[in-house]
Formats: sequence, C-alpha cells, structure tokens
Amino acid sequence: MIPEAAGKISRQARELVLSILAKEKLTTQQLWKAVAKREIELPPNREWTAPTRPGSNPPYPSHHIPSLTFLKRIVLPALARGTRDITKVHSKKTLTEEEQQQRLASMTKAARKASKIQTSIDVWEWQLNPDKPVQVQRKVEEVKTVPFGAEVGVGEDFSHLNKRRQRARAKSVTRDVAWMKVLQAAKAEGASVASSGQS
Repeated sequence: MIPEAAGKISRQARELVLSILAKEKLTTQQLWKAVAKREIELPPNREWTAPTRPGSNPPYPSHHIPSLTFLKRIVLPALARGTRDITKVHSKKTLTEEEQQQRLASMTKAARKASKIQTSIDVWEWQLNPDKPVQVQRKVEEVKTVPFGAEVGVGEDFSHLNKRRQRARAKSVTRDVAWMKVLQAAKAEGASVASSGQS
C-alpha cells in the first residue's frame, strides 16, 4: 500500500519537492528524476507496507515518493491545489537541431511526409507559486508582563480547585499581596531615609 494515499503527503515529500523546485522550473518527468536521485540521501519512509497484490510494487517502495504515479497523482495535486505551494506554467520550447532529427527519426515515413517539422513545442513546468509569500520561520519571543504579586499566585489559574479551595486561595493571595505592598513601602521608605542620611 502506498502511504498517504488519501491525498495527504508527508512533510519530507513536501520539503523534497519544494527544495528541488526552489532552484528551477521542471517538467513532471524532470522533477521525478531529481526526486529519485535526492531520495537516496533521505532516511527511508517507515510508513510503507508491502502490497497484497503481486506485481504492484512501486520502483522505490521505501521512499517518501515511491513512484512517478504517486508524484503525479498524490504529491503534485496536493501541493498545487491543497497548499498552493506550486503552480504549473506553460511555455514554448525551441527544439535544437538534434531534437528535431530525433523527432523525425521516431516518426513513420507517412507521418514525416504529412507533417511539417516542428521547431518548437509546448512545455508545462512546475514552479514555486510566486503569489504565495515565502514563509521565513522566526522564533518570536512573547514579552510577558508579570503582574505584581505573581510570586504569591496573582494571575494563576485556580479553576482546577473546588469552590471552597478557590475562595480560600483567593483570600490567601489577597493577604499576601497586601503584605508585599507593605514590605515594598517599607523598603522604599528605608531607601529614602538612607539616601537622605548620607547627604
């Protein structure tokens, strides 16, 4: 059974395709060749299970993208329609003299006589979606304002306690905060007395 067959793809498969397309636009065939080369470097996909039907093994069963069919039917649609990370673009490619000769050689005699020699062909390539902004992962540290009396329980959640204990804890915190204010005032007064005594 091919993993992620329900249309979801693994994070490794997604990152692999996006990293390849970040460098250049590629056709599906070119992308598959690049994927097959790069998959060798990745750790094997442990979710893959052997098929029950004989002869239905994909070419690279332990890879995150085990076959060209999986790439075409699952991965590319998920990235194009699902997450909209990639898009398919159309362009015209001018054939080299060698490519034109290869095309002629593959035709029958009748087809060669009937057709004009094409100098350009339509090409559909995959590229990263230019409309989707590149997400740069940043660790944003939240600046938390610490309330006065946090040391004695101000701002804590007491909802896990029963009603009686919640009331008792609230009274205790209020008493401790009042005591902290008295201490703070005494410290401030002591500091001002000390500074006035020195001058």
